[in-house]
Amino acid sequence: MAYDIQRRVLSIQSHVVHGYCGNRSATFPLQVLGYEVDCINTVQFSNHTQYKSHSGSAINEEEILQLIKGLKDNQLFGYTHMLTGYTRSSSVLSIFTNVVEELREANKDFVYLCDPVLGDHGLLYVPDEMIGAYKKTLHIPNILTPNQFELELLTGMEVVKITDAIAAINSLHKLGPKTVVITSFELEGDGNLYCIGSQLGTDPVAFKFPKLEANFVGSGDLFAALFLGWFHMGLKTALKNTLQTMQSILHRTLKAAGKERGPKALELQLVRGKQDIETPPETIELSQVNLQ
Repeated sequence: MAYDIQRRVLSIQSHVVHGYCGNRSATFPLQVLGYEVDCINTVQFSNHTQYKSHSGSAINEEEILQLIKGLKDNQLFGYTHMLTGYTRSSSVLSIFTNVVEELREANKDFVYLCDPVLGDHGLLYVPDEMIGAYKKTLHIPNILTPNQFELELLTGMEVVKITDAIAAINSLHKLGPKTVVITSFELEGDGNLYCIGSQLGTDPVAFKFPKLEANFVGSGDLFAALFLGWFHMGLKTALKNTLQTMQSILHRTLKAAGKERGPKALELQLVRGKQDIETPPETIELSQVNLQ
């Protein structure tokens, strides 16, 4: 792999001391793919919230602004990419917007991927106000990566069929993002998960793969980082590489967990998946779906 050290990512999302979610899921894959990664942590917790308890705190807006000021004061505030994920604060989300606008003004090729972390499987992870806050910023990202539940929240549309998903994606395109990826989409009773990607001016691309019966934390954060890392290769290649790596790491995690299904056993086997990040395995069961 030819590394390009000129690719620099500012990643603003959650952090855990132990395990993998947020920046802990995103940093290593992007580094393996040749990106320099600078992180601002929106929260710092001992572990993710699916454990029986967690400790730590959220960073406030003033602290984020101070960190950005420090970067600027030392001429370090120059990025080709930005990645954002979990935050519980609409005021922090507004900082994301301001940062993107400033970086985009300095670099016309700047790419911003927003992972709108609102919830999953009908459960909100953030205050209700964040739904409206994200809706107000949808004109900002180049790339938006909601899951099925988040797609419904952002569009107000029920998404139960693939045609529903395509309609919802098109409604998001009209609001701004040129690239929209539904990271996980499920058809009732199908037994598979679907991933659908769309870019304005091209036909959407979809893949399906068998659903794994386990509660993985941090997998959405990993998806967003991998997709951003491969995005320069084009939509189809980026999706395929991302999903092949994702499935390999999730299978590796299940194998390491054995019969255990608790949060500690299901921490992503990220470091052991380094080779899968560098060279996405073709052996992973992945089928392209004909959307015509």
